[in-house]
Amino acid sequence: MYLSQRSWSITNFASMSYTTGVGPVDANGTVLFFTDSGPVAGSTDYTTVVIFHGSAFTGDTFHKLLPMAAENNLRLIILNRRGYAGSTKYADEELTELREGKTAFLQRLGSESAYFLAWFIKTNDIPKIGADGKSGGLATIGWSFGTTTPLAILSHPEAIPKETYDSLEPYFRQMIFYDPPNIAFGYDQPPEGYNPWIDPELKTVEETFDNFGYWVSGYYDHPDLASRSPSGLNFSKHGARPSIENMTPDDIKVAFDGEAAERTEFPMCALFVFPTIDSLVSAKSGISLSCNSPSGSRPRQRCTMKRQSRRFCQSWKLYISFVRRLTGTVCGDFLRTNAWLPSGPSALSRSQEQTISYTGMIPKHIWRRR
Repeated sequence: MYLSQRSWSITNFASMSYTTGVGPVDANGTVLFFTDSGPVAGSTDYTTVVIFHGSAFTGDTFHKLLPMAAENNLRLIILNRRGYAGSTKYADEELTELREGKTAFLQRLGSESAYFLAWFIKTNDIPKIGADGKSGGLATIGWSFGTTTPLAILSHPEAIPKETYDSLEPYFRQMIFYDPPNIAFGYDQPPEGYNPWIDPELKTVEETFDNFGYWVSGYYDHPDLASRSPSGLNFSKHGARPSIENMTPDDIKVAFDGEAAERTEFPMCALFVFPTIDSLVSAKSGISLSCNSPSGSRPRQRCTMKRQSRRFCQSWKLYISFVRRLTGTVCGDFLRTNAWLPSGPSALSRSQEQTISYTGMIPKHIWRRR
């Protein structure tokens, strides 16, 4: 299901080729668009890394990683999640499940993600996990709010057919949470933290999204990450050297899709964006994110990720057992020690390095895109 072969050049890198295509997530024609750096020439133990982008920013955000893949014995698969360019949009009934906080939405999300991974493994005959557990296999990376997609595989194992599970087991080596926000785990935003969606200085959807782009792409020096406390984080409105300042209008056109975020993701985190962005989005698109709370009260907790988090915590032993069977103890240990970290999109730079370094797999310098 590959679509095309394209060649292009990046500053400081020679001309390179990569492949784009679509892959199925079910038997009904639903697909995800992806970019593939290709197998590593001459390698029989390269690791395949599947990247799930964050909210509003598309998979194109990661295109500067492509020329670095082969030299690090990696094959990069950069996805566009559903609702974003090239991938199947959600049907109205699916969005209704999302807005109503139905578990079925996340179960389907986990099933679809696993289906795609199994399809890619079978179609491309990628290397299995090496005998030492340190080479080959497949890893997933969820960036920012994109962590919710691979996390759904672990939090709803009952939605994964046995055939799919069995096909993944020899390959699925690690799951990496790359700068996950609090809401991805169903945790409240720290009260002292800056929330770009409810900034009273922003009056329009356009202003809100512009501000979000600067906030989420900045780099922040945190005073005390080792404290594992919100008090050790830098909650500035804007960080240093935001990557979006280095993007041309053409870059932004393909790498940023605010409308997709409005339609497919804001309903999943209504508590985080409520109430200001609710009125902004409703006025523009007619989509309401309201949690049906009485006037002046805290919104009722119908956030989909809240439900996922509760389910995740209630059956913690079951899921950790599943993680260990699927990816080995490294991922299980990572979940236990890092899932609660209050990093969030505002905790870029050092917290990213800490997370990636902890997995012991991805060279840290790869993530310095700008």
